[in-house]
Amino acid sequence: MLKQYLRARAAVAAAREAGDEALRLATQAGDEALIALALTSRAETDLLAGEPDLAASLLDYALVIYSRLRAADGLAEVWRLQAAVARTHDAHHDAVRLLKQAAKAARRSGVAYLLAEIERDLGAALEAQGDQPGARAARQRALALFQRVGATRTAA
Repeated sequence: MLKQYLRARAAVAAAREAGDEALRLATQAGDEALIALALTSRAETDLLAGEPDLAASLLDYALVIYSRLRAADGLAEVWRLQAAVARTHDAHHDAVRLLKQAAKAARRSGVAYLLAEIERDLGAALEAQGDQPGARAARQRALALFQRVGATRTAA
């Protein structure tokens, strides 16, 4: 058990280092889209590492950039991750609102895999809010999308 824990901590540390390097290189290149992508990726690492407040600040910055670039797919991913942050604070209503907003943006962008992830997360948020029929419908939409892109193992 201890070995697994130490391996996981090392993996998180390595992911954070890689994220920092990606952000440094994107900033050096002056490419706003890459900067926003690196911020979003680093925020997801922080969220998975149990640091939602760190993730939230990075996501706020990425949101500003993606808004300026009018990048629907980037906005959708940021809102999906902001919803995950909201759920860590038991703000399920906010999470559902963000995920519905993210789904609209993902539909505009045409990225089926992203929409599938959002629908999967929406199912979990709706369930946490007590909306079983809504949760079931969102999960069914997610499964159909994951099947369409050949990623059914990701549907869980």
